[in-house]
Amino acid sequence: MATFLDVAGLEYFSNLFVFLFVWIIVYAVLSYTKALGDHRALDALIGLIIAIFVILSPIAAGTIRYISPWFALIFVFIILITVVLKMLGASPADISSFQSLKWGVIILVVFIILFGA
Repeated sequence: MATFLDVAGLEYFSNLFVFLFVWIIVYAVLSYTKALGDHRALDALIGLIIAIFVILSPIAAGTIRYISPWFALIFVFIILITVVLKMLGASPADISSFQSLKWGVIILVVFIILFGA
């Protein structure tokens, strides 16, 4: 009997999830930084090409499969920290001014990437 918690069938779609994850992340970074100007189609095309290259490399796809749950965990942790800070009375300007927290998160992400690779 299949249950709601039985997600073993999703393993067959792991390459699709890696492809979409890389494409969305590359597109978001290029759109946010405007590294190539204000060309949304060019950002999407470069994201698509990089995602295809990642899928064709089993080492890169495996690394992203291994690291992506850690990114989700870090994202949830950041959201919880933000909620706690707002409950304690910090304004959005106070939260965005925590430079040490930002550097701590960046160092943690780099450490997880190095540990996972």
